[in-house]
Amino acid sequence: MSIEFHVSAELRPWPAKKELAACLQAAGLQISVGIYSIRIKGSSFIFQEYGGDLGDPMLVSDALNLTEMINDASWLSEALTKADLTHRIEVFEVSADGETMVAHFHYKC
Repeated sequence: MSIEFHVSAELRPWPAKKELAACLQAAGLQISVGIYSIRIKGSSFIFQEYGGDLGDPMLVSDALNLTEMINDASWLSEALTKADLTHRIEVFEVSADGETMVAHFHYKC
């Protein structure tokens, strides 16, 4: 049986895409900015549905395993903290019995 997992994130408030991109770069992360997304290079994370009237962005991951997702969430939280951005990032493992939070990173939440 394969392990399924996902990430949930919230920034309060969500900064404009350009502002978040600048904060991530200032924290030393390399990024790629698309029309509606910010991909963090060398990471499994992408901020999607970012911009315009799409509502709040979503953080998604294409991590190959749970350990990779947790490690990426940890250093992303460190970068957001350096930028003084209030945030929470939660990683969940999903099974037939439901979801279990396996990691939680936050700053000012």
